[in-house]
Amino acid sequence: MSTILVAEDHPRTRAMLGRMLASEGHTTVLAADGDEALEQLAAHEVALVLLDLVMPNSHGFAVLDHLRADASASPVIV
Repeated sequence: MSTILVAEDHPRTRAMLGRMLASEGHTTVLAADGDEALEQLAAHEVALVLLDLVMPNSHGFAVLDHLRADASASPVIV
């Protein structure tokens, strides 16, 4: 299946989403803040990004701006 980035600062929500997606056969990449999300995007080819907008460090809007600047960026669900 596909690789999905879950960018969520709440640990329980991040873990739950990761488990749910993995149970459906997806590979998940997890990020606890905007900076980590940007690092994971650079390190992995993801098919979809699940993005929390209110996170520490670089917030979700900064990640969204980064993705919008890249024409080949993955789709995002906010």
